[in-house]
Amino acid sequence: MAEIRVEGLKELQKELRTLESDGTWKPELRAAGKGAAEIVATEAKRSAQAGKPTLAGTPASMGSRAVASIRALAGQTSATVAGGGAAVPWFAGWEFGSGGAYRQFPAKAGSSHNIYPAIDRKAGEVIEFYGDAIDRLTRKHFPG
Repeated sequence: MAEIRVEGLKELQKELRTLESDGTWKPELRAAGKGAAEIVATEAKRSAQAGKPTLAGTPASMGSRAVASIRALAGQTSATVAGGGAAVPWFAGWEFGSGGAYRQFPAKAGSSHNIYPAIDRKAGEVIEFYGDAIDRLTRKHFPG
């Protein structure tokens, strides 16, 4: 599974909590994570719109509702790219593929077809964006 881990984030939160107990830094930290996840979500949507061949051999795209369901989510300690939902229950079939039982989906992929490869392709950009956001946050809350 593709993921990017940030070392020292919990320690940063602890220091921020000590210095500023009012929590004004919390939305900023969440926004940094959401912005980083948004980079991956945009790339995953672009990839999903291109489509994959189905097991039946016909070219097909994920569909506009499924593509639109790919979204960035974030908290203070995590950022995630999610897809699917109650309105798009077939999202997992398109994202992770089918072993042959459902011919309308693409073949099984190693990890996924869109989200995990997007993480791999955009890892450098995500790390740079998140690093810059954390730098701005620390300069603002740890002046001097």
